[in-house]
Amino acid sequence: MLKAKPKKPTTKTKPGVKNLGGRPTTYRPELCQELIEWFNQEPWEDVGGKRLPRKLPTLIAFAREKKIGLSTIYDWTNKEHASYQKRFSETFMKMAKDAQKEALIQNALLGLYNPFFSKFVAVNISDMRDKQDVDISDNRMVQRILNALPSDMAEGVRQAIKAEGAKK
Repeated sequence: MLKAKPKKPTTKTKPGVKNLGGRPTTYRPELCQELIEWFNQEPWEDVGGKRLPRKLPTLIAFAREKKIGLSTIYDWTNKEHASYQKRFSETFMKMAKDAQKEALIQNALLGLYNPFFSKFVAVNISDMRDKQDVDISDNRMVQRILNALPSDMAEGVRQAIKAEGAKK
């Protein structure tokens, strides 16, 4: 019976250092400055006396331009991932996202972007939200809701509120 020969390592590693395998990273420190330049651009341009919006800078377009997979860039910004790049992540979170938000705000305020889509984009790519403050301790609101319900259902809700209040 023939015995299989032991496999030789395919890559040279330093003694005591575990080879994690995989392809080497495409990250370069210069990408941080390139990211800032990509996002930090004038939001519009004047052409023939008319103001036209530029494309909103996005991480997807940056990745495509640099020929880097979007998932790779997301890995660089994810603290939990082995490929995490602190400087790149901080640059994206602090500078690039702020520049992107500013471009969106300026073009939306000038009417260069569709207002409904601008709102959708703002909620999805920035910290801007459409919130209404509702004071749930205001009994007038509760009374309005109870008055809108059928009487038997409203009575059941009143009983549940009393029971909950008695527990406290």
